[in-house]
Amino acid sequence: MEAISRVPPQEGAFNVKSEDAYLKYQGKIIRKIIVRRIGFERNIVDTARNVQNFISRAANALHANTREFVIRDNLFLQEGQAT
Repeated sequence: MEAISRVPPQEGAFNVKSEDAYLKYQGKIIRKIIVRRIGFERNIVDTARNVQNFISRAANALHANTREFVIRDNLFLQEGQAT
């Protein structure tokens, strides 16, 4: 019931810009971009953990992999470019 409020929120986690964590890398040169394929059986946070079940095997079989050149063409940054 308190999800709607007229009082502005306090300073905290909701008022942090997403780019603030990357400001310390401003002006650095991008040396190399590595594209890794991660299947549905892997967890993005912990790629060492592997969960094989029917759903992940079926999803991997039905999924069409994006080619690496398509991913590289759609990146906003390129190798050798300053951030």
